[in-house]
Amino acid sequence: MRLVIVDQSFEGLSGHHAEYTLCIAKEAAKHARVTVLANQRCAVGSSDEIEIRPTFRRPWTQAQRMRPPALYDPTVSFPAWSFLADLRLGLDRIDLSPQDHVFVHSIGFTEIEDLLTYAMTADRSRLPVFDILLRRDLDEISGDAAGFQRFVAYLKAFAGLGFAPDTARFFADTEALSEHYATVTGIPFTTLGIAFDQDAMRTALAARPPRTADEPLIVGYLGDARPEKGYQFFPDLAATLTQSHLSNGKARLRLQSNFHLAGGETPAMPEARRALERFGPAVELLYDPLDQDEYYRQLAEMDIIVLPYMSERYRRRSSGIFVQAAAPGKIVVAPRGTTMWGDAQRYAMENCVFYDTPEELSSTTLRRNCLRPSRRPSIAMTVCGVRRRVTKTGGARRIHPPRSSRQFWTGLLEPVPRRQRTPVHWYFMSSTARACISRPGRRQINTRKAVFCGLPDTG
Repeated sequence: MRLVIVDQSFEGLSGHHAEYTLCIAKEAAKHARVTVLANQRCAVGSSDEIEIRPTFRRPWTQAQRMRPPALYDPTVSFPAWSFLADLRLGLDRIDLSPQDHVFVHSIGFTEIEDLLTYAMTADRSRLPVFDILLRRDLDEISGDAAGFQRFVAYLKAFAGLGFAPDTARFFADTEALSEHYATVTGIPFTTLGIAFDQDAMRTALAARPPRTADEPLIVGYLGDARPEKGYQFFPDLAATLTQSHLSNGKARLRLQSNFHLAGGETPAMPEARRALERFGPAVELLYDPLDQDEYYRQLAEMDIIVLPYMSERYRRRSSGIFVQAAAPGKIVVAPRGTTMWGDAQRYAMENCVFYDTPEELSSTTLRRNCLRPSRRPSIAMTVCGVRRRVTKTGGARRIHPPRSSRQFWTGLLEPVPRRQRTPVHWYFMSSTARACISRPGRRQINTRKAVFCGLPDTG
């Protein structure tokens, strides 16, 4: 058996893409041959256990997800869109079989079309199992009614054309997100909680020097400086903490401050960083992405993790940093109405503190139970077991919370419950491709790019 991990943003050892990819790859290598299809700029070499193949020309970014349609390449039977063309080339160079798996964990709404096209135009007898993890909330495109319906139609087409759940299986990393996708699409979604390298975290926690009660508490933030993660709120937090804790040495503020995109996603990001620079040495900014060792070293040193995420973006989505901070008992400050808040309530996480609005962030962080030296977290590691549940809507399942990569691997390979397939009679295509007709018992698949304009099953 072979596992192919598709990560078009994997360029080096720093960042969450690398952390996630390598965590899964290391565990999978104990059970199967592992190949990672990475970005062409990837500087990480292959090892005895993991093969790295630079493949993709473009990373997974907002610009990639919102790319305009490309022109047809007359030399091939599909449009020369970067993701599809690179994926096809990368997979064609590997001798895959139906016993193999292709895990795609960093994908936008438009790449779903590319994956469906690949499945429709490849030799079906040789198709591997595609394990597709969707992390984004469908509400992010709800303002575009046509785009929303088109995306849902693509997901339904995987089942209607007979690919799901045998050849294409869908995952999300929170129960709420799986429930939402399953309800909207009617196809099974499996919940795979975020896995991380527990051994690397334990090593960093054990290497942390002993701390005394009179040392300053370190209030920190880990992750890219992004609007949806609330980086723009940190100047106000720094101003509030200055008089009570920063100026007298009771606490320090340490913030990862590298940009996700060059120059920041919005002008507010460099503005916030410049404002934070004016606070002087009491506010330490980390300008570069962190590799795994440095990331866990920083996490081990921090006493309080502030995650001022935009609650509307994280009411169903997950946060890997929250999982990694909560597991060793760090004090975590985050907004209510999010999956973080829901998990804290469900599992009675007493080390988590929540607020309602961004205006309450500073006062919540200033609470005595957060900035009291006696609340300095211990280095005890909490690892939860695996729980499973079959829901009523769409067959979504929960495997929660698979904190270790071993549990993640087990959940990835677990069979998906089969649901009765809905017959699909017609899929309407745009003028850029011939009609695709799918009737029970007979199927004619067009080898050109499928652009679905209408919903299936007209009767």
